[in-house]
Amino acid sequence: MIPEFCSIDTFTDYVFLPTAACRHRFVVPGIAQKWRWGFYTCNGFHDHEQEAEMGGIQPLWSDVLFCHQTKPMHVMIGGGDQLYCDDVWNLPALSSWLQLDDVAQRLAYPFTQVRVRDLLRGMREAKHTCPHLCPTTFSLAAQEMSDQVEWFYFTNYIRHWSQPKFSDALGSVPQVLKVARWYPVIHILF
Repeated sequence: MIPEFCSIDTFTDYVFLPTAACRHRFVVPGIAQKWRWGFYTCNGFHDHEQEAEMGGIQPLWSDVLFCHQTKPMHVMIGGGDQLYCDDVWNLPALSSWLQLDDVAQRLAYPFTQVRVRDLLRGMREAKHTCPHLCPTTFSLAAQEMSDQVEWFYFTNYIRHWSQPKFSDALGSVPQVLKVARWYPVIHILF
C-alpha cells in the first residue's frame, strides 16, 4: 500500500541563501501519477528589432508560468537553442581572425585560452633567456580576443538567464536542457 502523500503532487519550497527573500517552489509528482511536462526550443531571437517588437522572451514565459500555476508542471525540456550568441561575431577583436580565408591560418591563429596561455608561457620562458624580448602585438591581440569572447558569453548568459519571467520558470520548474549540435558552427568557422 502506497502512503497517500506519495500518490499526489508534493510541493517543495527552497531558497539558495538562508537570507534570500525570493523563495521558489517546485512540484514532485506522486509515485503513481503521470508526469506533466513542457517542451520548448529556440528561446530567443536572432533579430534584435523583432525581439523588441515581440517583447523578447517574456510573453512565452508569462504563458508558461500561468499554465504552471493552473496545473503545475513537473519538468520542462529545453530542446536546444535556449540562448543565441550570434553577436559574438561582431566583437572588434574577432575582425582580423574572421578575415582569414585560409583554414590553416585560422587554426594557427592564437585564439583559444590554451593557445594564449602557451604563447604567454613561451614568452616568459624566452624572456628569461633573452631579456630584450617583450610581448608582441600579436599575442596581446590574442589575449584581447580571448577576453572579449569570454566576457561576451558571460554577460550574454547572465542577461538571458536572469530575465524575470524566465528566471522564475527556471526556479519553479526543473529543467533538462539539450545542447545543440556543434557541427554547423564548426563547419562555418573552418
